Amino acid sequence: MHFVNNMRADLANFKTADILVAVIIAVVARVYALFGSPAANAWLQAMGPVGQFLATFAIGILYFILILAAVIRGNFVVVWVAAVLMAVIRILTGDPFGPVALQAYLVGGFTGWAAFSVMGNRHSFLGWMVAAWWFSMGVDFVFYTFYIAPAPILGSVQMGWFMTVVVYRIILGIVMGALLKPVADALYRTSVLRGIVRRPTGAAAA
Repeated sequence: MHFVNNMRADLANFKTADILVAVIIAVVARVYALFGSPAANAWLQAMGPVGQFLATFAIGILYFILILAAVIRGNFVVVWVAAVLMAVIRILTGDPFGPVALQAYLVGGFTGWAAFSVMGNRHSFLGWMVAAWWFSMGVDFVFYTFYIAPAPILGSVQMGWFMTVVVYRIILGIVMGALLKPVADALYRTSVLRGIVRRPTGAAAA
């Protein structure tokens, strides 16, 4: 199958520079999760019902930081490695949810990578949107299925799970696709990071 060939090519093209970028992104993501994410959530929660709804998507900033690894290196495997490294850092620093995060990002990193491969590794709004959607849905599937019960919606826990893991993450994917495409365009045009930034192998812009 074509997407399997894309995944094999990603593994074959995984270089030392990809590891370096993954480590940097993992550290930045961990710093945000440690300091920026709690502050953003507290600010949103204080806004009332609207803020509490938006707080559901605040984790998207963390996902955006992680997916920047694929934008920079053109290979979604780098996102998977960065996400797993971030979880390992959580474990090493004594975060009790570190082992759960490791499981979640192992799944989410793979589903995001597979989705981007299915989309032909294309640098397009749709390519980034689907990859971000499946990355976030894979992560949250583990969290909300095995460890955290989502809040019931309309009196139904099942509805709450569906809205949180599927519907909200589809919306998040659309938002992230809309943001990742112009950010990637800007990075691909710059000459400052030439030699570091790589376009995806299916880099047709749409």
